[in-house]
This record gives sequence, structure tokens and C-alpha cells, in this order.
Amino acid sequence: MLKKETLKQAIDAISARDSEIGYSLSELFSAGRIDVEEDDGRGDDCGLAWYLFNDQRIPVRNMDLFLEGSAHIEQSLLIRYGEMFRKQAISRSGNPPAYTGVEVSIRNAGLTQLVRYEILRAMDLLGDVENGTVGHNSLNRRSRINKSDNSNSDRQRVDRTDSFLRGLLNGTDVDIPKEDLPGKADDPGVLFAGAVNADTPACFVPFPYTWTALIQAADLGLSYFSTRFVLRCLTDGTARDLFACIVDGAVAGLVYLRKTRRFSGEGIEIKYIASTRDARIDRIPRHTRHRGVGTFLVAGVWLLWKNHMPHVREIHLDAEIKALGFYEEIGFEKRRPYVYILKQPKGYLLNALAVMADRSRNIQPRVVREITGWIRTNVRRLSHCKADDPRRVQSLAFIKLCLLSRTRPRLARTAAVYLLKYKSRIPEADELLQWASCHGRIQVTTSKPLPAAPFLVFRNGMLQQHLQGICHLDTPGRLKAIDEVLDEPSLSGRWMEVNARTATPEELAWVHTARHIDAVAATAGKFLHCFDLDTQTTPDSYVTACRAVGGVFSLLDEILDTSSRRGFAAVRPPGHHAEPDRAMGFCLFNNTALGACYLKHTRGFKRVMIVDIDAHHGNGIQAAFYNSKEVLYVSMHQFPCYPGTGNLSETGRGSGEGFSVNVPLAKGMGDREFVQVIDRLAGPLACAYMPEMILVACGFDLYRHDRLAELNGTAEGYAMLVHLLCRIADTVCSGRIAFIMEGGYSIQGIRRCSLRLFQELCGISTFEQDRLEKSVSHDQPSFSTLRKTIDVHKKYWPILTSCLHPWV
Repeated sequence: MLKKETLKQAIDAISARDSEIGYSLSELFSAGRIDVEEDDGRGDDCGLAWYLFNDQRIPVRNMDLFLEGSAHIEQSLLIRYGEMFRKQAISRSGNPPAYTGVEVSIRNAGLTQLVRYEILRAMDLLGDVENGTVGHNSLNRRSRINKSDNSNSDRQRVDRTDSFLRGLLNGTDVDIPKEDLPGKADDPGVLFAGAVNADTPACFVPFPYTWTALIQAADLGLSYFSTRFVLRCLTDGTARDLFACIVDGAVAGLVYLRKTRRFSGEGIEIKYIASTRDARIDRIPRHTRHRGVGTFLVAGVWLLWKNHMPHVREIHLDAEIKALGFYEEIGFEKRRPYVYILKQPKGYLLNALAVMADRSRNIQPRVVREITGWIRTNVRRLSHCKADDPRRVQSLAFIKLCLLSRTRPRLARTAAVYLLKYKSRIPEADELLQWASCHGRIQVTTSKPLPAAPFLVFRNGMLQQHLQGICHLDTPGRLKAIDEVLDEPSLSGRWMEVNARTATPEELAWVHTARHIDAVAATAGKFLHCFDLDTQTTPDSYVTACRAVGGVFSLLDEILDTSSRRGFAAVRPPGHHAEPDRAMGFCLFNNTALGACYLKHTRGFKRVMIVDIDAHHGNGIQAAFYNSKEVLYVSMHQFPCYPGTGNLSETGRGSGEGFSVNVPLAKGMGDREFVQVIDRLAGPLACAYMPEMILVACGFDLYRHDRLAELNGTAEGYAMLVHLLCRIADTVCSGRIAFIMEGGYSIQGIRRCSLRLFQELCGISTFEQDRLEKSVSHDQPSFSTLRKTIDVHKKYWPILTSCLHPWV
């Protein structure tokens, strides 16, 4: 039962800050018009206490009294005071509003009184902080946590907040819209979009500190989220921890988070959460009580964690007894009494996440991978659980939502693939697949797919004349091995040969200096010439090198002018070590770099991406484009190793800064690391850069038995790399991709790896899909140098960052 002393304390608190309002309320209290309700023997009504204001019974939650004490009564009285004056104004007016609008007008007057009072109170407290009179209370707790803050930064924050609050009061806030709250997925302030009820659009946003949002939050009267608390988050610097669910332009729920640190690492605590279903019992049905807002808010927190804060270990909360069932149903597990941790989303939370992942713009690939893992788990559960198992209904609903995904086709594709795999054990599989074909983005057919367009190959017997007759690791047998593989029965009819041409000196000058071109040309006809200990020429080497470059040009023309979108250039000498002014590393002219320049000069391309999968760093390619943003160069290579370049710090210069991306690999690394470089780095970069074509400097020396490297790649690993690269090309540049042969000095390795490469280019998949999924399914890259590369380049490519939200 509410005590009279509590009412008096609240009125005294108001009087100390606003004497006019306090005087009026004191008079009403003295006259008995503000009083506690006499105990009539009914006791608490659903956890409510009551007081009287002008003979009107006003409900107060016992929980709110427990949390805020007289402060909650203080805010309730301010609302009634504002309403009272509005009623008096209406009664004195000769032109009262329409009957249907009277009650809303009165209610808004009370809420306005409360919000104005609380804003002024917050500004007064900010002044106390600035003057040092509140130095170490809760208003400064964030500054005390962050030891790097100093008094100057605190003062700046206080000044900014004070200016913002004045803008709210004076109607001069131009940074944030005053009336319209974010309500669409493409609104800048929206973090994630999803749905509540059956399919009502909803948005997960940082709480929008506008007049409209503050009035709505005050009107909801949610437990924990009083107007004073919401404004305190703003004044003490924790506003970034407060998030809202917006439905139909109105606040439908709030959640407040807190970062915690335990022996196991950082965590996110859901400190407070409430929705319209918890809103105040009001005589006016002002708010739609949406279903599923609590689940939606937890889904938003989960995506905030996985999408922006992968370093955080867990989500946890202290659950109220009455809410235990809800939390357990969506995947929270008990750690100790009343402390629950979200281990694995399930039930309605799974459904909410599927919808949110589909409707939100900025979802990291790792989130999609995790959801595909849930798809596999739920389909397998359907294949063996009994018909009356209650989990079956939830699994079917989740799979159905994934099949409908329109912006994340991988979800629909994964669901369809696994339904087909377990079709004989899932009675609903046919119905789901048929339904998805009608309403989703997949098409299931029992007929054989049409054969893909043949991939293109440039090869030329003349290229074997380079270094013929001398002992060298770059032996003509490397190209003979390619010829043998192309004769394999599995490739019959699946490739077409491209005619040869010879590059001109003018074309070579796109990359190389005239002095260097003349130096190589001068070796023509000489029995043997040495540029360095590794790089030699024989009589036909100059013509051969020009023919190799011309062959790359011909291949690119065919890819761009025919229906084939994929090609391979079997060329030698290799090229990616050749710098603009010197030959080195077996390389005379830079075939891949010249190919990129050919696209620029003859086709007008502005963005070309080069992915170098040779075991040695392509120093020549990097040097050619180190100052340019017209080519994005991504290289993974053994380091330290020849030629000694390719460290993390080599990121480009001038306008090309950020466009040279190097991933040093330690010796012994293998398929898993190679695949993660493409999946975690090259793929996102391609999506951000949107190249018009992808060139792959393709060395076969990632192979575990290569004579000049110490990596541990396999033929199956090459198949996975090619599969991922082609998928990236399909996504960003209509499938246009050309593989240009570089190193690789194990003839056996060239045979095995090129066979898998060619099979992937013509659509014959030869690797286990599960192995690829396992390689890319981890939340974090499995090796530190990839993580360091991502960290170095986050400032150039925001798509790489895992901490987009300022809460981190």
C-alpha cells in the first residue's frame, strides 16, 4: 500500500526544483485532493498501488515504487498536474476541441509537462557536473570506467548534451528529426529490420532522442524505462546502450544493455527489457499491444552481438521469476539461480532472426553462415524427430521462413538443399519445396540442368620454346602437363581454345619502362642471357613472352565478347614478379598486370580486382598499381619467402592507399587458411569494390609437394578456391573471371590441381561441400595474420569491420 509520506516526499522534490508547480501540488495535498486511497480490504490489485488525485484513482506499479521510490510518484504527479491545467484551459475556452480529441489533448499536456520538467532537471544536473558539485555520482560513472577520459573531454560531452537538450526544449534541434521516428529498413538510423505480430514491419534502432520519442516513452510508462532513466542515459554518456523497437512510427519496446567483464571474457548483459505488453494500465487505449516485441528486441541484441561485436563471449541476464518461461523458450539456459545465458537461439527467437537477417541491409557473412548452420540442424531434427514432437512445429516454421528469404539467397538455397537431401525422411519436404518454388526465390526441378557455356583456354605450343634446352625449374613440361589435363575425358566438349596474338611494345609500355622492354628484346637470338641468378632467357624468350601477354589479351576479349564468362591462360614465362623496370623471379613481363591495363585502355574499365593465389608475393603486380585505386590487389603468400615483399604494412600509397591487401601465410598452412582468405577477405572486398572483372594470378605452388614453397595445399583445396572465386565473380561482375598461370614447379601438382580447377570452371564440383562449410563456419578466422590484415584494412574498407556500431 502506498504511504502518505511517499506522496509528500515526491511533492517536496518537485517544490525544490519548480516552486510554482510544487506550491500548487502542496495546496492540493493539504486540501486532501492528493491522498492515498483508504484500505478497503481488496489488497494489491495485480501488483498495483493506488493514490487519489482530485478523486481520480491513479494506478502505480509496486515494481516501479521499488525501483524508483518517490521519484516514480513525482513523475506521475507531474503528468496529473499537466492534465489538470489542460482541463481548466479547455473549460475556460469558448472553443473546446472535438470530443474525440479532448482526452488525447489532455493526456499530451500531462506528458509534455513531465518531459519538460525532466529535461530541465537533467540540464540542472549537467550544470552541477560541470561545476564539480556532483563529481563522483552516477552521472560520472562512465568517465570513471574509462580511465583515458580527462576533465576536458568530460566537459565537452556535458556541453554537447546540454546544447542538445536545449535544442529539444527550444525546437531548434536540426540533427535529429523531431517528429518522424525511423521506420523503414533503409532509414539511416535503423540497425536491423524485422517483424512483430504476424508480419508487421518493425525496426531495431538506438533510442532516438527526439521530442516525439520521449513523449511516447513517457506515455508507455514501461517498468525500468521512466523518462528520468531515459534522460539519465543521455546525460551520463550511456545513451548508446539504449535501443528501441519502432513499429508504425511509435516506440513499442525498449532494451538497455550493459557490457560486463568476467574471467571468461567480455559479455553483454540485457539489464532491462520491456514492451507495450508491459505498458501502464491506462483508461485510454492509446497503444497497440504488439505481440513478439520482447523476442524482436532479443533478436536485435543477438544480431548486434554477432554482427558488430564478435569479440564478446556471451549474452546473459538476470531473469525475473515471471519471465523465466519466456527466456527458456527462446534459448536461454540457467547458469546459476536467476542468471541465464543465451547459448543457442531457438523457438520464436530463431524465426525472428531469420526474418531480421533477410530484411536488414548490413548483415555480416559470418551471421549468414551461423544461420545456415541452424538450418542444417533443424532439417536434420525434422528427419528423425517424431510427428508429435513440439520442436517439429518450430523447426518447420523456421525452415519455411528461410525458404522465403529474398535478400539472403544462401538461406533459401541451404534449406532447399538439405530438404532434398533428407526428403525421404521428412513428410513435409515436398510441400515445403513446392511452396517455396511458388513464393520464394528457389526453383526445384527434376530435369537435368542445361550445360554451362564452355570455359575458355589460351594455350600455344610456341610458349614451350622459352628456356628450351637448358636446366631450369620453369620447364616446358609445366605447359605439357596442362595439355595432358585438357585431354581428360571429363573435360571433353567443355572448353574452347582461344587464338594467339602477340603484344606490341606499345602495349607492354602500359606497365613496363622502355628501357626494360628494350633490354628483354635485346636478348632475342642469344643462346643464354641472365638478368639475375633466377631469371634467364634463350633465343625465343622475348617473342614467347610477348605471345604470352598477347594470349592474355585474347582471352580477355573472348570472355567479354562471348557467352563464356570464365577462362584460363596457360602461359609462360610467368609474370607476377616482373616489376616495371626489371625482370626477376623467372618473370620477364607482367602478364596479369598487363591484362588489367588492357581492360583499362581498350575497354574503359575503372575497377579491376586481382587476386593472387601464388605461394610467392606478386611484387611486380603490387608495384604496378601501388599508387592507383583502379586496381584492387589482394595477395596471399608464404612469408617470409621470396621475394621478401608482401608484409601487412604494404597497403598502397597516395590514391592507392588501401588498395594493396596482403595476407602473409606461415609455412605449413593449407586449404582451410586459403579458403578463409577468399571467404573472409577477398569476398567482402569484392562486394565493396564491385570490380568490372576479376583476374586471378594463379600459381600452382600452394600444393603441398611444390619444390619452391612450404605450404600444405591440396587439389581439393584448389577446387574450393576456384568455386569461391567464381561465386564471387557471379555476384559482383556477372561471372567474368580469368585465371592466369603463374608459378608451380611440381609437375604432379600442376596435373592434379589444374584438373580440379578446370572441372570447377566447367561446373563439375569435385569437393565435399561439408568440408568447405567447416572451413568457413568459424566466427573468427582461424589464423592471426588474416585477423591482422582485416584489422589493418578496416579503416579503408568498412565492410571488413566487425565493430560498426558506436556501442563498442
